[in-house]
Amino acid sequence: MALIEVRDELARRLGRMEGVRVYGEPPDVVTELPAAIIRPGKPLAEYNGTLAGNDVAYGLEALVLTGSGDDAQAWEEMAAFVAPTGPKSVKAQVEDATGAQGAVDWFRVTRASEGGRVGYGKASYWGVAFQVQGYVSG
Repeated sequence: MALIEVRDELARRLGRMEGVRVYGEPPDVVTELPAAIIRPGKPLAEYNGTLAGNDVAYGLEALVLTGSGDDAQAWEEMAAFVAPTGPKSVKAQVEDATGAQGAVDWFRVTRASEGGRVGYGKASYWGVAFQVQGYVSG
């Protein structure tokens, strides 16, 4: 169940961003914006090659959708999410282990991609996809 615990801890950390609705499982329809949707990443799991351990780095994606349809405002919101620090920084919130719970040893945001207009479900939004690794030692 480590994958579920990693997902749930990621959702908790993303939930520290004020005003952002976090979906731990991809919804059919996004009803509140801004939103962070946790999805399986690629690769989903990388196993440690050591002989003695069962370490796993789980890959997840956090798709963050802005709340604005106005292009200039959407750029500003997206910039806050992509920034390496700050209260809306995905990287800062995810990698901050303050109050950490569960089996996750650490999180690392490895990349932000797909910035700009993104499709989700049958709608188009402004957003950015963050690739996240959650490491669990065995």
